[in-house]
Amino acid sequence: DDLNDKELMAKICEFKVHGCYIFCPLENYDFLSQFTDMFDLNIYQAYNLENLSFLKNFKECRMLFISKAHLKDINEIIGSEPYFMARLRCLALYDCVVDDISYLKEKKVYFNELVICNPKLRDERERWTGLNGVRYYDMKE
Repeated sequence: DDLNDKELMAKICEFKVHGCYIFCPLENYDFLSQFTDMFDLNIYQAYNLENLSFLKNFKECRMLFISKAHLKDINEIIGSEPYFMARLRCLALYDCVVDDISYLKEKKVYFNELVICNPKLRDERERWTGLNGVRYYDMKE
């Protein structure tokens, strides 16, 4: 309910928010785009997170951890030519599904650190092979 309180959100936006930890599923994550100075964002149980469009306005997000999301792609984290560096120092996806990673491979995106851990989808390791900076972790259920 607090996220829908415009007066409360306006007061929060007066501050520079550098870290945010969301521990319960939310209906919508678009409000995060207001916090352009975010360095560290952790979203647990992100069942309703379908894209990362809220990252567009972030100046320098260093760490993004997401669990339990089903994303169409993660193209929003990519900088522009000629380097195509990931805009994050570390992206960690735990128990997430990313439908399309072809753009990342096509543009030869470099990641400082991309951590993929999906204990349920064992074939994910093969999909992510070939990307720079990927660490894939197998976990026993």
